[in-house]
Amino acid sequence: MMLLQIPADSLSAAAAAPHSVSLWELTLKGGPIMLPIAILLFMALVILVEKVLTLSQARKNPANFLEQVRRLVQNGEVAAARAICAQTSTPVARMIEKGRARAERDGLPLNFVQGDVRTFQSSEPFDLVIAPFNALMHLYSLNDQLDAMQNLRAHLGAGAPFVFDLYVPRFGKMNTLRHEGETFHGPEGGRTDVFVVQRHDKLKQVITTEYFVDTVSASGSLSRRHFTLTQRYFNRFEVEWLLRCAGFESPRVSGSFQGGPLDGTSEVMVFQTRAK
Repeated sequence: MMLLQIPADSLSAAAAAPHSVSLWELTLKGGPIMLPIAILLFMALVILVEKVLTLSQARKNPANFLEQVRRLVQNGEVAAARAICAQTSTPVARMIEKGRARAERDGLPLNFVQGDVRTFQSSEPFDLVIAPFNALMHLYSLNDQLDAMQNLRAHLGAGAPFVFDLYVPRFGKMNTLRHEGETFHGPEGGRTDVFVVQRHDKLKQVITTEYFVDTVSASGSLSRRHFTLTQRYFNRFEVEWLLRCAGFESPRVSGSFQGGPLDGTSEVMVFQTRAK
């Protein structure tokens, strides 16, 4: 048997000596596996920047934009109002431009007012409130939903109707690129296909849908547009409870815009109620 004795001073010195490794050395030691990790990191940063820029652009609302449009329309300068909308690249401006164009086409003297459904105030009550196209599905928390319902009730006279629609929460396969039959053919031979990817947060009852709109021109060139839509879906009975809490009558619920019954094949819930 052989025993080796190492002085305690040597052990202490070895333990005390720090061994530092730079980030570059650590990356080199990782070997080839570090290359795909670096590529994924770069892609994640690109996606993050793109999302931030898109959201920043969507939230833009130039000061006095609606006031300028309203003043021009009241003075009969409809062409100037439409020009301002066309030059202002925000969702609000595009909606106002489309709405004014349709109102002008149909000869409807409409007054467009932008506001937050939870907090807006009007000096005059409404005889009717309509919230179409799943508008209430952009209220993500219970407080937001109740604030909106109560504010709408405050702007309706007794017996005035409130009508809105919500889609029936029925979704396809999650986290998978899907084509659900939305194909459109242009007059000049082009073709547009809509693909979707959905993510589902069951606890919050939130569905996030990403739309990839691919257009192939007549010459064969391909372009893609990307949109993201986040919605808070509802079931029938929680909506009925919200309406009662906000001061509305028990609603009539239909399964179609034609008034058909709500059943297992319905794709939409149409609620018709009145202010108490």
